[in-house]
Amino acid sequence: MGIHEHHARNGKRLFLFSIFIFLIAIIAFILDYVRTPHFQWNKDTMTFISMIIMAFLFMIYSFVERERAKKIGTTICIEGAASLLHQHRFVVRREVSLVITVTYFSMDGNAMGILREEYKTKLQKLWKIFISFILKSLNEKRFVLYNELGEEMLIVKQRAGIPLSYTFYDLAGNKICELKQTLSLKKLKWLLLTEHDEEIGEINGDLYANIQKGQWKDGSYIEVKEDAIPVEAIEYFSASGGSLVDLSIVETTKYEKALYYAVAAILTLKNS
Repeated sequence: MGIHEHHARNGKRLFLFSIFIFLIAIIAFILDYVRTPHFQWNKDTMTFISMIIMAFLFMIYSFVERERAKKIGTTICIEGAASLLHQHRFVVRREVSLVITVTYFSMDGNAMGILREEYKTKLQKLWKIFISFILKSLNEKRFVLYNELGEEMLIVKQRAGIPLSYTFYDLAGNKICELKQTLSLKKLKWLLLTEHDEEIGEINGDLYANIQKGQWKDGSYIEVKEDAIPVEAIEYFSASGGSLVDLSIVETTKYEKALYYAVAAILTLKNS
């Protein structure tokens, strides 16, 4: 899987949206014609024309996205080509789906990992989806981090309530550390805590989380820029959405490398 699939899906959504606008405009025109059979140039006419123009623009852009997907797809369809834990600059992009899903992309457009909301049973999954629509951040969530080969690497659990708090576990179920949001009127702040609640790092950003920067006490560093396009890979990621991540992990770190990559994806979720 690669970024071309996202362009293709984006093109499909835009096409369907343009058809929806066309239908709304036509229905509005028919209702107006039934009410006043004689054509009159007025404010309603301008609204109808504006909707038609908007629909055409969305349709044209949908074709552009689909063509871009075909072009990119011929060069990056290499499964497992990029190793997640060896990337220091990459893009994370949240998918449009019922459950929270964040995909990691290397600079050559290849998918190299995924953080996905998962539950043990289908009934539990359906219940969590239903609760999420009503209570948003006030329900617990469970995520699993997968590498480029689809292998599980880490488990993340979001605690119910505000402020947001995420706890990281290894596959054996042992707590590694916690990422906890602190409430502030001036900036967005996250604290990185050990399993014994000792602070090991801090991440700061503006209230809209456009740019978030942080550092661990071991020297590791992270920077996440929302909707940033990497200049060196603009042909893959332009207009595709996502956040650009710069991550530097020291060789002597005592924590699993997967932890740092999971934090990168969590930072893009904001108030989910």
